[in-house]
Amino acid sequence: MAGERHTREPERQGAPPAPSERAPRTDPSRWPIAALLKLACDLLDMDLAMLTQVSDGREEVRRVAGAWPGIAPDALAGASLPLSETFCQRLLEGQLPPFVGDVPIDPSAASLTLAQAFGVGAWIGARVPAHGAQLYVLCCLARTPRPLLDHREVRTIATVAGALAGRLETSSLSQPS
Repeated sequence: MAGERHTREPERQGAPPAPSERAPRTDPSRWPIAALLKLACDLLDMDLAMLTQVSDGREEVRRVAGAWPGIAPDALAGASLPLSETFCQRLLEGQLPPFVGDVPIDPSAASLTLAQAFGVGAWIGARVPAHGAQLYVLCCLARTPRPLLDHREVRTIATVAGALAGRLETSSLSQPS
């Protein structure tokens, strides 16, 4: 019609999608624990990730992702060691930094029973933020040294540990997740 103005939607070339068009972001704290452990292995280039629970002077493996030569992952879940023989005690007491890129040449880490029994080349760990009265730790192990581990990986494992804390608030470790 004459004199009628038609307005046209502006083209969106190169513009980000409107919020309603974006894929929904998932909250990692809703991911299954097994997926978070696998994510830790993948992001950190480690062979094994374990969610452990510390109580009564022992560290018990609650969940596992990844593989270690000669050990079935099912065999690790539920395994328990005296806390004094693990990386985690030294981490929690501040005797070890949150990562050891070359365990065999680090006297403090190489002497640990866990390091010797498994032949651990590298380790990185983070305390899972408070979950009630329970103390959990996320630990990742590699068969070969990872001399380039640094504080970027510490931030990564801390982020995954935070997501695990969120997941632990909504699930029970006695049931698969």
